[in-house]
This record gives sequence, C-alpha cells and structure tokens, in this order.
Amino acid sequence: MLIKRLRKQEAAWAELAMEDEFAGMKLDDFRSIVSEVDTAVSNLDKCNALVSAGIKARREAEERARKMSKRLALAIKSHPKHGEDSVLIRASGFKPESEIRNGRKKTSTPVDAKAALLQ
Repeated sequence: MLIKRLRKQEAAWAELAMEDEFAGMKLDDFRSIVSEVDTAVSNLDKCNALVSAGIKARREAEERARKMSKRLALAIKSHPKHGEDSVLIRASGFKPESEIRNGRKKTSTPVDAKAALLQ
C-alpha cells in the first residue's frame, strides 16, 4: 500500500538526511503530504467499517422481516375468517392458493398429440 511506502520513506529521510532537501522539498513538506494521505486512508477505513456494519444490520433486519412475513402469510391462510384464497392474502402481496401451480407439467394424451401433428 502506498501509505506504508510513504511512512518508510519519511522515517528514512528523518533518520538519515533530516536537514537535506530533495527535489526542492523539505522533510516537513513531505510529512505534510504523508499526513494528508494518512488522514484520507483513515477516513476511508472508517467509512468502509460503517458501510460493512450497515450492510450487516440490513441483512439481519431483512432476515427477521422475511421470517415475520412468512409467519404473517401462514397466519392469514390459517385464519378462519380469511383463509388461503382471501382478498387479504392478495392485498398483502401473496398469491391465493387457487392461483399457485402445483408444479406438474401437463402431458398430452395420445389423441391430443395426433391432433397436433395433423394441424
């Protein structure tokens, strides 16, 4: 990472050539730039930690909400006043039981297959 190299350069300069200038730059000028980079990296690290914490909190909240939503659907479906095909089920964003496909594919009978070939 750049900041590690900059800190190493700063330490070497301070230890071995503190009074010297390089490329028209004094050690304090270099330290100022290193400090800016260090502050920017630190700020980004804090932001990344906040984003990670926010993502984790959102995932946990969504998981709890998903479970509650399933519980709500089951409770509405099993309620004697409402049930599986109620208006409340549809209004809540769930499919009424009568509209849910059972997953089996329709198979054509031999008569239907012959009729399809003749057309």
